[in-house]
Amino acid sequence: MLSKHGGGRHNACGALSHMPRAVVGAVLGLVLVRVQGQSEASPIVCMGRFHPLSRGESSMFQLLKAFVFVGSLLWLLAPAEAVLLTDQTVQTTYLFPDTSTIFAGPTDSIVGAGVELTNFAGLADVDFSDTNIFITANRDAAINAVAFDGLQFADVNGTIPAFTSVTLNAVTNYAGLNATRVSFDTDHIFLNLVGLPGQAGQVISLDINPLAATVPEPSTWLLFATGFASLLGYGWRHRQQGP
Repeated sequence: MLSKHGGGRHNACGALSHMPRAVVGAVLGLVLVRVQGQSEASPIVCMGRFHPLSRGESSMFQLLKAFVFVGSLLWLLAPAEAVLLTDQTVQTTYLFPDTSTIFAGPTDSIVGAGVELTNFAGLADVDFSDTNIFITANRDAAINAVAFDGLQFADVNGTIPAFTSVTLNAVTNYAGLNATRVSFDTDHIFLNLVGLPGQAGQVISLDINPLAATVPEPSTWLLFATGFASLLGYGWRHRQQGP
């Protein structure tokens, strides 16, 4: 059994990137509300004394509000970071001559930095990343007239989000391989190489759930709508109160 942790990959910046957007967005919203509270008539404190804001200083606060709002909006509407395989356990099995017969494995790998499986089953190196499986052949393929000759990848612990899409990346150059050789269900990915004249050094790149990172989180949309409504309410109250 091979286990690899992605040591060194997580730092202070990484911890911030994994913080829920709703939490960070709420903090930004509080900053925005605090800045909004600085109206033209609001004083500031300097050297222990109160000083009314001049028109120019008030304009600076308005500009600061705009920067905070636009910056918060752009950050919140940025695509949600994909978290699929990272730090998860993936089980790899070489199936031959059919999907019911194990030829090598199963071998469990924790997805992290570096190549998780080296020369697996004497066939290939397998490198997992968050949304990709990259396979490099170590030998020329043997042509066999069987039902299945290839790899199965499985969510052995049932903790990985359901697989909804598995496609061949354009860098794939394994001889004869096409999309019909790739199949999957919510917990398994199958790669059937039977009868293909693959050669050592050729690669297979599988993109998994590639659209997951392009959809904003629901909490992002809710937070944006709430913040926008708050801004409209503030503007309305300001106009009702007059200068």
